[in-house]
Amino acid sequence: MKLPRQWLAIIIICNIISFTAILIFVLLLGNKEITRQIEHSSEVSLNSLKQTQKFIFDHTLNIFKIWEQEIKTDSTISANSCSSKKIQAITSISPIYFFFAEVDLQGKVVCGQDGRGVGADVSDRIYLQEAIQEKEMKSGSYQIGKVTGEPSINFAYPVLNEQGDVEKVLVLALSLEKLNERIKEIVMSSDTDLYITDSTGTILVTTESSNYQTGTRSLPTELMSLIFSQKQGKITGFRFDNEKKLIVYGPFFNTHESSPDTFILLTMPLKGMSLLYNFGIYYSGLYLGIIIIQLGCILLYKKVMGTSS
Repeated sequence: MKLPRQWLAIIIICNIISFTAILIFVLLLGNKEITRQIEHSSEVSLNSLKQTQKFIFDHTLNIFKIWEQEIKTDSTISANSCSSKKIQAITSISPIYFFFAEVDLQGKVVCGQDGRGVGADVSDRIYLQEAIQEKEMKSGSYQIGKVTGEPSINFAYPVLNEQGDVEKVLVLALSLEKLNERIKEIVMSSDTDLYITDSTGTILVTTESSNYQTGTRSLPTELMSLIFSQKQGKITGFRFDNEKKLIVYGPFFNTHESSPDTFILLTMPLKGMSLLYNFGIYYSGLYLGIIIIQLGCILLYKKVMGTSS
C-alpha cells in the first residue's frame, strides 16, 4: 500500500497553513501582552515619580512651616527671616534647596541666604504673585534665578499676620540639577526616557539618553497640546524620535489637581521587544521541528510500505 502523492501535498499545505495561522495568533497575542507589561512598568515608574513629587512637595511645605513658626516665636528672627538657624540648618543638610530668601509684598528681596540678592526685584514671578493672592504655597516654572543665576524651580510661602493678611513671603529655590539626580535614582528600564516639563512645555528634567535638552521647548507641539488638554493618560503608538512609542504622562508639582503646572512624561519604544521576538523565534523553531518530524515519518512510512509490497 502506497501513500498517494496528493496526500503528502495536502499534509504539507495543511501544516504550512496551520503554522502560519498559529504564528500570527501568537505574535498578536504576544504583542498585546508585551504592550500590557510595558504599560504596567510605566505606571509603576510614574507612581514612583509621583511619590517622589509628593515627598518633595510635603517636605518643602514642612520646611516653610518650621521657618514660619520660628519667625513668629523669635522676635530677633522676625526682623530678619534669613537669620533663622533652623532654615540654615535644613538647607545645609538638604542640598536640593540651594537658596532661600524673604520677599516683601512689592516683590523686593528683603534678605537672602548669605546676604545675597537684597533689593532684587522679583515682582514679575507668577508663583510669587499667586502665593500672595491665594495665601498658600505655590511653585514656579523653570527659571534662571535672578539672584543665583542657576536653573531652578522656586517655591513661595506667604506668612500671615493675626488678621489673616499676608505680611511677607518666604522663598525656597529647588536646584534642578539636584532634582535631576534625585529623579534618576528611580529604577526604570534602559530604553525608557523621562521628561518633566512645565506648563509652557519647557523641559525641566530629562534622562541622559534623551535627544532633548533641559531649558528648551523642543518636544512635539502636538504631543504637548494633548497633554495640556488631558492632564493625565497614555498614548500608544505615538511617533516620537522617528519611532513609535508608548507615552505615559501625568501631573507633577501641582498645587491644584484641576490646573497642574508641571508634567511627567515617560516614553518607551513599542518595537524591538526582545521577549516577543524571542518567543516567536522559539515557537517557529519548535513548530518547524514538528513539521520535519512529520515529513520524516511520512517518508519512512512510504519506504516501509514500498519495501513490504
